[in-house]
Amino acid sequence: MAGNGFFIRERTPVAVVLYGLYVYFSGLSLGGVSKALEHVFPRSHTAVSLWIQLFSYLASYFRVGSVDRIVVDETWLKVGCDVMWLWLAVELYRRKILGFYLSRTRNILVAALFLAQLKKRYGARPVYTDGAL
Repeated sequence: MAGNGFFIRERTPVAVVLYGLYVYFSGLSLGGVSKALEHVFPRSHTAVSLWIQLFSYLASYFRVGSVDRIVVDETWLKVGCDVMWLWLAVELYRRKILGFYLSRTRNILVAALFLAQLKKRYGARPVYTDGAL
């Protein structure tokens, strides 16, 4: 705290923020990212969470790594009075979440759009489902 009663804010360098985002989107948890940064530029997991919210549009530039097989499933959720469908794609061996989509309907059009997004991002890969699509 400065002598005048105000806090002096220390800005995080852009390179540190980008590295933190890279580490997070590579699979580390918020706490893990905070721990990885503690020797370079200490930041809390809350700060990392705010970075992710602020720069979420950059997520498509970070790759998970090689994706071999994708498992896709959907389930219904009750959100307030509405029923919504959560579509989820997971990499089979490393169990990394590759994508998700929330929709109001469950039909072949929504499934095709979700699979097209996955194909655009990860290329043509074998997709496994429970056959309920």
